[in-house]
Amino acid sequence: MELKPGFYKETEEGWYYAPNAVYNGDYSLLKEQKDTYTYPTDGWSWYADEPEGFIDIFNKPEEEEEIIEETPEGDL
Repeated sequence: MELKPGFYKETEEGWYYAPNAVYNGDYSLLKEQKDTYTYPTDGWSWYADEPEGFIDIFNKPEEEEEIIEETPEGDL
């Protein structure tokens, strides 16, 4: 995955990514003004590259799925 600068926010549901701006009823975060904000702002932070946690989640090796064989009830 290509490293991308932008605003990132980690939540329990996963990551949010906004390359240019974040708009909220209480604030706006703009790429052009990224160096003027105090981070994190409502969980959002600016990263020049994807944050480490984001990379770990999306670039980790796939885990092997456990195969469970079910026995039909009639075969017990």
